[in-house]
Amino acid sequence: MAAPRILLFSKLNRDDPRLSGVVKKIRAQAIAFRKLGYQVDTLFTYNGGVVVESSRSSRLMPFKGWYPTVGLKRQVMFLKTLATALPIAKYDVVYIRHHMATPLYNFMLKRWKRFHPKLQIVFEIPTYPYKDSSDAFSFKFKLVIDDLSRSSLKKIGSFLTTYSKHTELFGLPAVPLCNGVDVHKIKRINTAPEFKGKLHVLAVANLSPWHGYDRIIKGFKDDQHAANTVFHIVGYGSEHAKLIELAETNKVKEHIRFYGFTDGDALSKLFQKAHIAVGSLAMFRLSLDYGSPLKLREYCARGIPFIFAYDDPDFPESFPFAQQYLNDDSEITPTMLHSFYQSIKTVSSDIPLDMRAYAQKHLTWDAKLKPVDAYIRKRLAQL
Repeated sequence: MAAPRILLFSKLNRDDPRLSGVVKKIRAQAIAFRKLGYQVDTLFTYNGGVVVESSRSSRLMPFKGWYPTVGLKRQVMFLKTLATALPIAKYDVVYIRHHMATPLYNFMLKRWKRFHPKLQIVFEIPTYPYKDSSDAFSFKFKLVIDDLSRSSLKKIGSFLTTYSKHTELFGLPAVPLCNGVDVHKIKRINTAPEFKGKLHVLAVANLSPWHGYDRIIKGFKDDQHAANTVFHIVGYGSEHAKLIELAETNKVKEHIRFYGFTDGDALSKLFQKAHIAVGSLAMFRLSLDYGSPLKLREYCARGIPFIFAYDDPDFPESFPFAQQYLNDDSEITPTMLHSFYQSIKTVSSDIPLDMRAYAQKHLTWDAKLKPVDAYIRKRLAQL
């Protein structure tokens, strides 16, 4: 049997630096599917149209005429471009990073199925319930449209994958999935940094309420270890200005350093300097207590101990290089961070090396996608 052909499909703009983490994840999934025996293409948008990437080349499908960067017209042009330029018949499987359903989106998928009845359509649900803590009208409107549209998905899709505990969702069978990482593409820190009087704590994110970094900033006030702790925050986002204001209001700004968007060598130097990295600390703001965000897996592959505040199946209580706090609004103080740091110093003589070995064994995408591969091959064998 020839290797199945799979298209990893996303509407994300690969040229948007804010989405670089998700684009990197999709490309890592592509590498993993190739290792599992598939011929793989990935589809993104770019500033001027749609692009399909293979292992050897990229094919650009430009939008015609004037195009906006966001909005309904861009969505229409995206779907039009796919309808006229994407050879869907060459694929056995389309693996879609699904956000919210719309009538136009459903129309495109139904058209594919009419044209190619044997096509297996798999939806990956990145977060459910959908992740947005705002009360913005636009988000609520999208939720209404999705609620009216998603009943059609069960007639279109074969199954879905989800990072929650669901075994069925939207009327389709669900394969539970945890995030993985392309370990060999993540640079491991050489040696754990020495403690030279100050504990360096690093958070890297598109700053949002569910990251909960306010819990750490509030914890600095009047704490005995505040003076010998530095909290480094990398990234922008809706919480950026609020976190700066909170640090000023609590008179702890001297201990908090904001960097904005940072990558490359500058980010690598911050990782090398960090004693502890920070995952999401306020998932309760999304009514979530369970997840598998990429960030912790990247920290583990780099070899940096980390903290978080939700249940993650890859990092149980027995994992010695992580500390799980309560998923609530309570403060996380420098004293607590110093206590965690002291506890891990006795666990291993080479923390980065041991964390990297754990990541290579448990956190690669080819390990995580094996259940999905088995389900796809089962469906293809039934045709």
